Amino acid sequence: MIEPLAGKNMIIYGRDDDFWKRADAFVFLGAIEWGDSDQAAFEAAMMTRPRPVHIANPDVTAPQANDQFSAEPGYWAARLMQQAAIRAIKIDVKWYGKPYQPAFDLALARMAMVLDRPLNRKRIAMVGDSLHTDILGGNAAGMTSVLVTDHGLFRSSAALPYCTACNIRPDWMVNSL
Repeated sequence: MIEPLAGKNMIIYGRDDDFWKRADAFVFLGAIEWGDSDQAAFEAAMMTRPRPVHIANPDVTAPQANDQFSAEPGYWAARLMQQAAIRAIKIDVKWYGKPYQPAFDLALARMAMVLDRPLNRKRIAMVGDSLHTDILGGNAAGMTSVLVTDHGLFRSSAALPYCTACNIRPDWMVNSL
């Protein structure tokens, strides 16, 4: 079920006048219609008045149809951080989601609560199709990791050379579940 964000004093990009001037912080949830002109406005606002930025999806890219890839919030945040670094401006960026530890801690805590018992992290598997989010995050959280290779980035190529190149290794590699 999708529910709109709720809260006092929330303003929404594209709906509120003077959005870039009025916002005291930014929450970047998705990038479906985000492009270079949006990014230019974001960077200009942040260079003028730096504010906290919360990135709810740290993915840099995601596979789409016809072997295309989309630019995700992690990509746009990295561009912002590069521009800030060039200008020696400090930007406070907080990351949420895979591969960051709080995402895994929250999921494991909820599982333990539902099961009403402590969990052995090594007996829980992080299953996914991305080395840099699913496998890296699962490994860092002390979980068993399973890389699915017929989806996502690896759907048309062998995964092992990528594992070797970036030194991120799953416990298991399977074609599909």
